[in-house]
Amino acid sequence: MDQRTYHGDLNPNELANALVAQFNQGSTIAQRFVQGERVVVQIGSRDRRGGAENALAVSISRTPDGINVGVGQQRQLDAATDLAQAGLGALLNPFSLISNLNEIVRDVSSFSLPEQVWKAIEAYCASVGAGLGGSLQQVVTACPYCQVANPPGAPTCSGCGAPLGKLQPIHCHVCGWTAPYDAKTCKRCGTKLSPNR
Repeated sequence: MDQRTYHGDLNPNELANALVAQFNQGSTIAQRFVQGERVVVQIGSRDRRGGAENALAVSISRTPDGINVGVGQQRQLDAATDLAQAGLGALLNPFSLISNLNEIVRDVSSFSLPEQVWKAIEAYCASVGAGLGGSLQQVVTACPYCQVANPPGAPTCSGCGAPLGKLQPIHCHVCGWTAPYDAKTCKRCGTKLSPNR
């Protein structure tokens, strides 16, 4: 499951409603469920009967200063298998591609569905002034000399005046996770982090 943390004034229910409104039309179908403290939106391409196939799940939960979003494929392998079978069938009988064209188009579009969902999430978060990156409420920077807690971004310690520049936390530019100042890679997504200088 691909996960990202967005910081700002975000409500999981409002994001879920926005995703359902955007994806419950045309060639896609969407529905939302509440599971305890999180909201899950299931999005998929419509099958011939109007139900969902090649679905993915979007899990949205509140954090102290925003939301955590996870997007996971549910039937990606089935689409890949269908495409492989269509390719083999075309080798034996080229005319079989014509009869399978609608399924092939639907399967190919299901591979781009996660990208479409992430773009919709990014657009919604930007529309309410939220995004990836750090938040002032997320962590504090402890002074190495006097151990006083200082807000992130403070250039000097409020207790003893020591410089804090190099001790500021690092925020992953890919998933929004906050890491200690000396972290080399993001614990969540594995992205190489640039150390504070």
